[in-house]
Amino acid sequence: MAGLLGSGPAAAADTNDDDLHFMRERVVDYWTDGGPGVKEAAEQALLGKDEDLETFLDQRDGIEFVDDYVDASRIFNAGGPAVREAAKTALKSSTSEHPEALRAFLKDGWKAPLEEDQQVEVSRVINFGGNGVKDAGKAALKGTPEDRAKFLAEGQYTARETDNEVEVSQLVNSGGPAVKAAGKVALKGTPDDIAEFLEVGQFVARNRDQEHATIAQLTEQATLAGKRAKDATEKAQVASTRAIEASDLAKEAARKAARETNAAKNDSQRAAVKAKQAADAARAAAAASQTAISAANAANRSARIAAFAAAQTAAAAANAADAANDAYNASIAAAYDAGRAGEARDMAKKARAAATLARTSAQAAKQAGAASLAAGAAAKASRSANSNANAAADAADEANTYAEAAGVHSSEARAAAAETRRHANEADRAADAAEALAGKAANAADEAREAADSAATHADNAAAAAEEAAKHAGESAKAAEQAKKHADAAKRAADAAESAAATAKKVFGIAREAEAEDLTTRTAAAIERARSHAAQTASVTATSAAGLVESRSLDTTAAELAAEADKPEADTKAIAQKGRVLALKALKIRGPWHQEAAARALSGLDDEVLEYLRTGWKQAAQDEIREQVSQLSTQSPYEVVRKGAEEALKGSDQQVSDFYTTGQYDVAATDYAVRVSQINNAGGPGVKEASKAALANGKGKVLAAFVSNGQYAALNSDEQVIASKLVNDGGPEMKAAAKIALAGPADELHDFVQVGQYMADRKDKLASTHIAQMQRLIAEASAWRPRPGTTAGRRQNPPPRPSTPRTTPPRPQTGRRSPPTSPNSTPPTPTSPPPAQKAAPPRQPSPPKPHAAPPTPPTTMPPTPKAPQPRQSSPPTMLALRLIWPTPLLMTPGLQHSTPARALRKPTPSPPRHGRR
Repeated sequence: MAGLLGSGPAAAADTNDDDLHFMRERVVDYWTDGGPGVKEAAEQALLGKDEDLETFLDQRDGIEFVDDYVDASRIFNAGGPAVREAAKTALKSSTSEHPEALRAFLKDGWKAPLEEDQQVEVSRVINFGGNGVKDAGKAALKGTPEDRAKFLAEGQYTARETDNEVEVSQLVNSGGPAVKAAGKVALKGTPDDIAEFLEVGQFVARNRDQEHATIAQLTEQATLAGKRAKDATEKAQVASTRAIEASDLAKEAARKAARETNAAKNDSQRAAVKAKQAADAARAAAAASQTAISAANAANRSARIAAFAAAQTAAAAANAADAANDAYNASIAAAYDAGRAGEARDMAKKARAAATLARTSAQAAKQAGAASLAAGAAAKASRSANSNANAAADAADEANTYAEAAGVHSSEARAAAAETRRHANEADRAADAAEALAGKAANAADEAREAADSAATHADNAAAAAEEAAKHAGESAKAAEQAKKHADAAKRAADAAESAAATAKKVFGIAREAEAEDLTTRTAAAIERARSHAAQTASVTATSAAGLVESRSLDTTAAELAAEADKPEADTKAIAQKGRVLALKALKIRGPWHQEAAARALSGLDDEVLEYLRTGWKQAAQDEIREQVSQLSTQSPYEVVRKGAEEALKGSDQQVSDFYTTGQYDVAATDYAVRVSQINNAGGPGVKEASKAALANGKGKVLAAFVSNGQYAALNSDEQVIASKLVNDGGPEMKAAAKIALAGPADELHDFVQVGQYMADRKDKLASTHIAQMQRLIAEASAWRPRPGTTAGRRQNPPPRPSTPRTTPPRPQTGRRSPPTSPNSTPPTPTSPPPAQKAAPPRQPSPPKPHAAPPTPPTTMPPTPKAPQPRQSSPPTMLALRLIWPTPLLMTPGLQHSTPARALRKPTPSPPRHGRR
């Protein structure tokens, strides 16, 4: 330790015992509470010479500054704007010689900025929340900082669940039979059931009821989608900025640690401290890369919502074109029938309203598209965070190389570097994919906006035509000419609807692509996190196992040192040094009684260490065993053990020790055998085999070891087999969840097998049902198009046109037909056309009188077109467009839920009808 950060002061030799005792106490405290670098340096000081203690205390600020720097970068990565700004200010104004600002920030300087960030976040949640969320958020803003923290941690989610329940109740009250039934099932389920009904189930149920969103509802949905896309974009931008700045801080800390490790290449102890700090900094950079992945996830969400807004806008465009069609048809009818003037005026009003709503929806799509592009830009910018993370990994590798050159053989820094690179590489891939998807979604939103604007123009023109026709209803002088003109306009409106259908199909593809990329990104990032957790768990397990073995050997070492200390010619200085090594090991791996005794020994002088070896160790061991037996007397699940422990506590220390080491297992051998048999009955192949081996042995200690440890190792093997099978046989969500579970530690795999697999299966079923529903509807819309030489939606084989001039208006090609019906429904009775007028004598017809009916056409001409009847439901193109809804967002893990049967049942396709309306 003498060379840790320079030579100790010469005055150290003159330090009195009280000062030395005080310094040792301080160093023990720093070992207990310090970061990686401080803990490593404090350990070296405690095991070194007396002057090393003073050197550590004099140079502690420089070592602690690096630890604090990394801690601040972690807070920076997790904090909001105000916290990040405060952290940045503290870091810029602090140095290893003057760390006061950084320490003040880490102590309590983060509290006020955190409260400011919480206020901003509460306001943001209020802005995007429902009535319940708004009320709860406003109450939190008026309350204390604790109230706001509680709202953000819990209250907002509870309030959102209440809002969702209210919304489902409203749908149940106003919906058709299928909506009512599915809504009631959702209300009886969990909050996730209710959320999934609002995301998907209500639209599947509406289709069964043949109820579809109006243009006003579509516009409202598109507007809400625009807001949601903006919210997701803001999250992506915040995450990107946070990742960039936090990774930069971690990179600088790692590079500084690497430089100092190189400078300490001739001092193994100092090199070990700096290599550990470099590893810690690299892990902080890995956390920043995970934040960059969060930015990519938010960008994907923004792209998916933008695609949703585009779909709603395309549906609104189709509805506006439909309204234009109705208005044109009404104007044609009014030209020949003065009694239809009122209908023309009504259709004109509807067309103008549809035009206004379509333009509003177009603006929402424009906003969503811009938000998607901005989110993609944020994801792209986050790549610099991954560059910083790779630089931090390089620095950690350098530090490890320098430490090895100095004689320190530890792979911690190298392992941290490899972990950081894995996270950075995945973050790069996610950013690239998010940027590409954001561009596609923005283009789709722009196309939908153009379609909506075009449809709105058609609707306005149709409204004007209908209004004009209503003014001159029944004036047949120009009826034929006007009818031809309006029929051509109606054809153009129908073409606009067909274009909207094509846009919807494209948007659906983009939504599916965004969903697939979202799953890929989430899976890859989760696998990397799971690998890190597994590595940490394996390290802890290995350390614990090694510590258990070493702990058993410590008793022998303590007895040997105590015997050596009792010898008259004993070298007390050397024995005290060995005693401190023993005490430090006990401080790391033994229980609280041993830790307290070891801390006192490490804080004391040589005589106190010798006393610790002679009596303190044994006393701590006895106190610890007595404490554990006392716990058995109240907490053991077996009555025979509880009673045995009570009796043992009345006896000597030896009796207590005997009961703890063997007695507790012997008295409960029968109970343990029963428990092992129960585990055998419920277990899989591996558990059964291991339990049979324990039962065959029959000893209480062996049976207890199986109950406490062995069953879990066998269970983990069985669960690995189950998860591997699900990877091969499951759907997309199931495969992803199983891969993540297999990459993680045993407890995460167990959670997946017990709960997660059922949630993943449910997500796959919901997604499949929804995708199949919309694929069928889009296929119907795409297949139904006007054919050359036919009147779409009316008759497939009209009679040939006569060569004589026709005086009746042409049939408008509207591209509409009757809606698909259920197989069990009764076709509507067709309305007979009005009777034709008697044929005029074979001479040139005279000009019709004002407001008179048109001349009777030749018998070879098509009949006079009948004015359109009020629609009972929407044409198939509209059905497809109105149900374009992104598949549910399946990011939040949760418990197993019951799935409403109606939500998972595939709908029965309805056969298309091509007859008259």
